[in-house]
Amino acid sequence: MRRPPLVLSLAVVISGLSLLLSFSCAKGQDRQIPFEDDPTLPAPARPPLSGCPPLPEQAPEGTVAVYVAKMPEKPGFVCVRAVNGIHPSVGYAGFHWQRKEEGQFQDFTEQLQLPPGLVVGEEAVHVELWPQRWLDRQFPLQNPAPPGAYRACFRYTLHMSVERQEICSEELSLP
Repeated sequence: MRRPPLVLSLAVVISGLSLLLSFSCAKGQDRQIPFEDDPTLPAPARPPLSGCPPLPEQAPEGTVAVYVAKMPEKPGFVCVRAVNGIHPSVGYAGFHWQRKEEGQFQDFTEQLQLPPGLVVGEEAVHVELWPQRWLDRQFPLQNPAPPGAYRACFRYTLHMSVERQEICSEELSLP
């Protein structure tokens, strides 16, 4: 016997919702386990990255700002902070480290030296960054950047939109 399409669709939706809920919370707990840079945590609860100088904690109203500073104890490395000043929130699409080559900025991918079988990447999770909250990153990840001009970019989507936006820091020279 063939089931009506509405009943089948409802069953698929309920199954999907059940699966989503089972993976979003830790077993036996009624709340999600926060990540270190969880943008839903109050800003003061997230410590700055180790070795980073203080970076601004606010963005001008109606904008997303990207701040970058050299790490004093680690030459060739920088700290990057993206701060949301847009209401109600923005979707986090990722950070990018760019190097200026022949007058143009290009995404810079460092050559990582990893043990065999280890893969490093940023989580493919789309999260929201609430107003006056921030996300921090260190660039490069492993080896000091070669001399040159760099900038950090943050890609995001506006609330209820699929179109990606990008905002980049000011240019920064590394020795």
